[in-house]
This record gives sequence, structure tokens and C-alpha cells, in this order.
Amino acid sequence: MKKTILLLLLFVLALVVACEKENTPVEYVDVEKEDWYINLKAPCEEDDVCKTTIVKAVYKKDTVYYTTMVGPLCDNFFYVEILNNKGELIKKYDYTSVEEFSKELTTVSVVYRCDEQ
Repeated sequence: MKKTILLLLLFVLALVVACEKENTPVEYVDVEKEDWYINLKAPCEEDDVCKTTIVKAVYKKDTVYYTTMVGPLCDNFFYVEILNNKGELIKKYDYTSVEEFSKELTTVSVVYRCDEQ
């Protein structure tokens, strides 16, 4: 009987701990006010040929950001650095990992376009 009560108590404790982890609030960061995000926009003002686009996506359940360069001279080159909401590098992709990039990033949306200043 004591073992049953002890097992039941451990089960309830495990449930409480699991529920607390699920309900932990996610830290909200207004990236548009962060220096690293503002710096991503900087090339937009300097370059007329290639236009900067900032993209928001999901990578392994986390929100990430990356830039792409759009324009006739830029479309042939693929290199992406994905950053978390603090501007820290998460992963790099190059022309050898285009397929991996397409599979790993989901819920992709453009959050800034150079031509929308």
C-alpha cells in the first residue's frame, strides 16, 4: 500500500512539474527596436541593385530571422545566416544546403522589404 501511495504521489508531482514547464511564459522581444535588426536594414539604404528582404521563420520551434538579397545580380547566390530574436547566429546555409534549408525552416513570412521604406 505504501508503494502505491508513493508511486501515485510521484506521478502527481511529475504532472505538476510538466504543466509548469508548458505554461512558462515566452520572452517577448520587440526585434524592430534591437540594434542587430536595425543593422539588417542598413544595406537597403546603400544599395540600389540588390534589395534587402528580412524574413521571419520557424526553426526547431523557435522564431528566427534571416535576410535575402533580391535583384538581377543577386538571385544567383545563396548564403543565409539565421538569427534568433536576440540577433545571435543559429545556423548558416550555403549553396550546398539549399534542400536542408527548405526542410528545416517553416512558417516563412517577409517582415521587411527594402522597397517598402
